[in-house]
Amino acid sequence: PYAPLPPGYVVGSYVWAVEPTKDWALGQPNYNPLIRPGVQQETLSVCMIVRSDGDTLAKTLRTVRAEADEIIVGITDDKKGPAWEICKRFRVKAFQMESPLEIGFAAARNKTIERASGDWILWIDDDETLTWPQNLRKYLRPNPFTAYAVPHHHLAVEPLGLIKTDMPTRLFRNRRGVRFFGEVHEHPEFGLNKGLGLVYPLDDVSIAHNGYETELVRRARFVRNLPLMRRDRELNPDRVLGKFLWARDLAQQNRFEFEQFQRTTPVMWKRGEEVIALWRELVLKHKDLRLVLDCLPYYS
Repeated sequence: PYAPLPPGYVVGSYVWAVEPTKDWALGQPNYNPLIRPGVQQETLSVCMIVRSDGDTLAKTLRTVRAEADEIIVGITDDKKGPAWEICKRFRVKAFQMESPLEIGFAAARNKTIERASGDWILWIDDDETLTWPQNLRKYLRPNPFTAYAVPHHHLAVEPLGLIKTDMPTRLFRNRRGVRFFGEVHEHPEFGLNKGLGLVYPLDDVSIAHNGYETELVRRARFVRNLPLMRRDRELNPDRVLGKFLWARDLAQQNRFEFEQFQRTTPVMWKRGEEVIALWRELVLKHKDLRLVLDCLPYYS
């Protein structure tokens, strides 16, 4: 069955008529070429991971609930905390799960998408909001694309404004064998380093992220993620994105230590040599222009 179209959805001209003229008698005209098949609306599952004490969840849910056919939230820690009450209030499907700091973020994400029944999956966090959600529905339809890249804006007050914008694939088709890969900075793919096939970048839907508001918050997140990045390099040594991410983290460690001690050390030299080796590998072996350019500042 076709889902009802939302108010204001443009489907083209749907009123027509056939009238006889003196040169043509009204008989049994062939109406088939005049009738266009209806546009089938496909369904959307929104998948999230939050901590049980996450009290910012409601802000995210307000931006996605109008477009979502179902919302699935994996809640870590325990069965107490504001996140559970927020899920009850918004009538979303919540379940308890292990912390991604223990099982890895890819494993945690996969636990949420395994429960999704929609045709499409949007993954988002509780420190993010969906901007212009009313524009999302028109993309949920039969087409050749496997996924959509959504502009991801990182906002901050230190420095004030927009830090950067990247284009992760935040919206992809369900039941195509897509899984998340990466202990941290996880991404959906058909397989490690295989991507998602044909991806279309959106320009009228975006995600605003406020998880890096200050330098103190950014460094605390860096310290939290560093052990996961080390584990990711051990478990997924061939992950091409992981090589860029590790080069970035090594360079960041050197910068933080130099700010603190105002001198270089043998450990910092060793990290620098590893960054150079990783960048050259991206250039010569993988020939991934995007990652080469993104890694260039850390190589420099």
